[in-house]
Amino acid sequence: MPSPASACTSAPGPATTAPPPDPRSSGHGDAASEEKSRRKAILIRAGIHILGTHLFAGSVLLLFALGNRHWTPSPNERRADVLCPAPSGH
Repeated sequence: MPSPASACTSAPGPATTAPPPDPRSSGHGDAASEEKSRRKAILIRAGIHILGTHLFAGSVLLLFALGNRHWTPSPNERRADVLCPAPSGH
C-alpha cells in the first residue's frame, strides 16, 4: 500500500514557463492603442451628448410651436380688439 505522502506528490514533468515577451509588442504600442481607445470613447460620449441636447431642444421647440398653434385669446383680449380697433390708415 502506498504511503499517503507519496500519493499526494505528482510525477516530475517538464517545467512550464511563460513564453518570452514579443519584442514587437513593447510598452509603446499598448500606450498608443490605449490613447486611441480613449479618444474613441470621448468622441462617442460627445456625440451622445450632442444628440441628446439637440433632441431636447427640438422637443422644447415642438412644444412651443404646438402651444402657439392652439392658442386662443382670452375674452379680455378679444374685447380689447373690438373696443379699440387698429387704425385703418384712412
